[in-house]
Amino acid sequence: MTDKSSEVATQRTARRMAGALTVTGMIHLVRPQIYDSLIPSVMPGPARAWSVGSGFVELAVAGLLTAPATRKVGGVAAAGLFVALWPSHFKMIKDWSHKPMRKQAVAWARLPLQIPMIRSALRVARG
Repeated sequence: MTDKSSEVATQRTARRMAGALTVTGMIHLVRPQIYDSLIPSVMPGPARAWSVGSGFVELAVAGLLTAPATRKVGGVAAAGLFVALWPSHFKMIKDWSHKPMRKQAVAWARLPLQIPMIRSALRVARG
């Protein structure tokens, strides 16, 4: 890819990631109960605080990704956020181990799907 097309692809990835984080961040704030059960019990404080707090973090990272001056920092922050979510994915796998196989497959699929998201965020960070 040329430098210009690479830059355009990075901007497009950053915008899409920002859009997705904006949507999930808003859901965390409007319907935090959806996420409460995903918070590992080892986390200090109430699960609701983590559910709402993570919504604010997602919105902040989306903002960083949107502004060209902070896009690289936003890419690093997004990668860190996606890695930080892994304990909740492991908890979901454990909690859903008794559910129908289809739901178990969804729980397991969420974990490896984070890998391309992390890689995309790191590409944005590199510019």
